[in-house]
Amino acid sequence: RLLQGAGGGIGLPDALALIAERLTGCSAALHPLLARALIDVSAIRVHTNAQANSGFLTLYSGAPISIDLLTLSNGLTKLLVRADVPAGSYRQVRLVIDSALLELTNGNVYSTAAGNLALTSTGTSGLKVFIQPDLVIQGGLSRTMLLDIDLSKTFHPIPANDPLNATSFN
Repeated sequence: RLLQGAGGGIGLPDALALIAERLTGCSAALHPLLARALIDVSAIRVHTNAQANSGFLTLYSGAPISIDLLTLSNGLTKLLVRADVPAGSYRQVRLVIDSALLELTNGNVYSTAAGNLALTSTGTSGLKVFIQPDLVIQGGLSRTMLLDIDLSKTFHPIPANDPLNATSFN
């Protein structure tokens, strides 16, 4: 889920605006089987074309930003990046996730390092987030984009009907 908010004018040149991306997750109360849900994000990219596979504007690329998604609930967020971006309508965000770890309340641990947590192409092309409605950036204004991760829809146990005894997660 993607939430957007507008900020006040900050005196940037007409061709640029400021975008801040914040991340929120869900609480353990919403997903009672999880003790920890960690991700490491090494790049954040945006594009004006929802179907694009190349030509992204990189907002962040560097040392992984470690995020415990279970700590981001009840209005708590984590600032991922602040960046100047050209004015336009943005339709896609990509989060490059280098590693992830899920720990269940029964002590079972699933991770990309152990090979029992698969992230498909999130470590290369990135987790695709399609923005609807478009995030419209106007010159001289700041915008905040909030990415809300629903853990119950993000990680899927295998077998699906018994998460506490799963052999892996996708």
